Formats: sequence, C-alpha cells, structure tokens
Amino acid sequence: MNIHKKPSFRRWRRSILVSFMSWMLIVAPTVQADENASKSRTKLPEIRLCYGEERCMTVEVAATPASRARGLMFREHLADDRGMLFVFPRLYFWGFWMKNTRISLDLIWLDEHRRVVAIVPDVPPCVKEPCKTYQPMQKAMYVLEVNAGTAARWKLKIGDELTFELPDTVKKIIKKQRF
Repeated sequence: MNIHKKPSFRRWRRSILVSFMSWMLIVAPTVQADENASKSRTKLPEIRLCYGEERCMTVEVAATPASRARGLMFREHLADDRGMLFVFPRLYFWGFWMKNTRISLDLIWLDEHRRVVAIVPDVPPCVKEPCKTYQPMQKAMYVLEVNAGTAARWKLKIGDELTFELPDTVKKIIKKQRF
C-alpha cells in the first residue's frame, strides 16, 4: 500500500525560505553591483586649463570612448573651478547630449589649435527622452563642459584660445584611436 502524504506546512515554508536565500546569494549581489557601477567612476587624468592668465580651472580629461560616453552623467554638483575636457582623435562635428546629466552646463568646442569654434551656453539637463543633441557648425577636436554661465563670466567668444597641456598618457590613448 502506497500512502502519499501532502507536504507539510513546515516543508513548504522551508522550500520557500531556501529559494529566497538562493535568490539573495545569486541575484541581489548582481543588482547591487550594477547600482554601484553606475555610481562609481574611474579616476580620470586632470589638467589645468586657462583662458588668459587669470581664468583657470582644473578639468578631468575624457579621452577613451568609455569616459567620453560617460562624461558628467549622474553628477549632482560641479565646482565652479572644475570641468571636463573631451579629447577626440580627429576633427569632426562632435555632437553632445545631456542624457543622465543632472546639472546645467556650457558646451564649448575647440579646434586642433585650441581655439573656440562654438559655444552653447546654459544647456539644461535632459529630463525626458529623446534628448536634444547639440552640435557645432565647425569641426572640433576638443569639447569643454563647464558649469552653466562660465562662458559668459569668462567672456569667451568664437576665436578665443584656451591653453592646456595633455599628459603623455592621454596623447598615447588618442594616438591609438586615430582612424
């Protein structure tokens, strides 16, 4: 005679608990790692960038495809004496958007001689997709992102020259990207 017992409540509860614990050990760390990855950022090289002798700031240099794609995304604040310089391997009409950017910025495009070729002031964060793309009318090799209002305070205009020296590590990265 074969008697089948219904699973007891205790056995059912134990299997639910084991399933939940397995999920916590396997899935939860992955979810946390993804959240931390979006918040963490690789330390970028920093340089001094100046307009004239008195208007200078420290800028992070984004020279790899990954660092250029990330840019200033997810930043809640940018100090007035800070910015980010995007370095590209060639002259082109490099377009920018403000996806996941939480602060208003000035976008300043520079040619290979580090002269200003375009300025878009006071670009607001993108709060709803599709995000607007901002693009210069002339080719550029560098794009500087600074707090909104900086270009006006510095009285920057087309043709002005900014000075900075790229570290050798950045030059090597860019040289490898040439196409």
